[in-house]
Amino acid sequence: MNREELLALIDKAAREGWTELDLRSQGLTELPPEIGRLTTLEKLDLGYGWERPGAYNRLTTLPPEIGQLTTLRSLDLSFNQLTTLPPEIGQLTALTDLGLSSNHLTALPPEIGQLTALTDLDLSSNHLTVLPPEIGQLTALQFLFLDSNHLTTLPPEICQLFVLRELNLCGNALTALPPKIGQLTTLRKLNLRNNDLIALPMGIRRLTNLQTLDLQGNLDFPLPPEILAKTDAAQAIIRAYLDYLATQKPLVNKNSVDQTSVVGRQQHNTGQTSVVGRPQPNLGGIDDALLSDLHAALLLCPPFTSDADLRTLFADKRIYPWRDDLPQTNTPAARVRAVVDYLHNRYTTTGDNALVLFLHVLAEHAPHEDALHTELRTLAADLERALTARPV
Repeated sequence: MNREELLALIDKAAREGWTELDLRSQGLTELPPEIGRLTTLEKLDLGYGWERPGAYNRLTTLPPEIGQLTTLRSLDLSFNQLTTLPPEIGQLTALTDLGLSSNHLTALPPEIGQLTALTDLDLSSNHLTVLPPEIGQLTALQFLFLDSNHLTTLPPEICQLFVLRELNLCGNALTALPPKIGQLTTLRKLNLRNNDLIALPMGIRRLTNLQTLDLQGNLDFPLPPEILAKTDAAQAIIRAYLDYLATQKPLVNKNSVDQTSVVGRQQHNTGQTSVVGRPQPNLGGIDDALLSDLHAALLLCPPFTSDADLRTLFADKRIYPWRDDLPQTNTPAARVRAVVDYLHNRYTTTGDNALVLFLHVLAEHAPHEDALHTELRTLAADLERALTARPV
């Protein structure tokens, strides 16, 4: 369909008040601004028609006038070449179904969070590396497809999608899930196949309605393949994982003393407090649930991307004395484990725990409006209570 034919069709649809417009497989390379005249449209399909093969549409952008289609309930833009979405997409507040699969999107505009009527959102097979925190505002969402992207983390706000029934994250590069994933209690299907997960938050046990759980292809995940293959037995997989955790020696255990990474035997003056470099003996263990949530949250923090970034964070005078002996590792997950193991049993002379201080520093570096900021503050308080309750 050429431009003249498309404009004629739009003119006819506007005059006759059409509620549906099917433009699948028309070989379109642009959508003219005149599309904004179709204010009665409820369904617009610009994807690919498998039942009537033709030329793929090749839209790379959408005109701002798309935001004038305020009665639109269904919009299919799959199998195009979109690299961005206009901010005006947020004006489509009646939209319940948005198909964006198989495009070239690398990010989503924050205005996506204004689509509060959405129940189905398909973003599979794009190039997304991050999700905006506004994703958590889509509180009517029931089906979210993010498979085949380049996500390494998920925003904590995704755990606010309280009516979500299916979440597909297959084929990304996730190393951790948000600690509060257990808030998604309506979830029935969770696909985590082919990521880089080595652990799950303890909150996973709250997903009692989960029926399908796919963790296959996470090469370092600690359960055997024969268990992970039973994807339709989600509760059995979760029980097996919790049983596995129960058999493991905690990373932080009673009488643990790090003999290899001591800050120094002398006291270091930070300008406010003095810090003793030796480990504190006879420290009780941090329970598995708190430890798991701590690891999951730290994996969401940018400084764990590299040893250099992490070392930069330790320029803060509250934790500076431990900077020079930070363990060197190769991956974010190993970096998290090493830092927790290194800091958990170190204290200032005034009794402040180094790991608690570290969490406060991390929280201050996260945007205060970000849920991660609150999560780190909460973990710091929980850890401080846990350590205070242990006998010395």
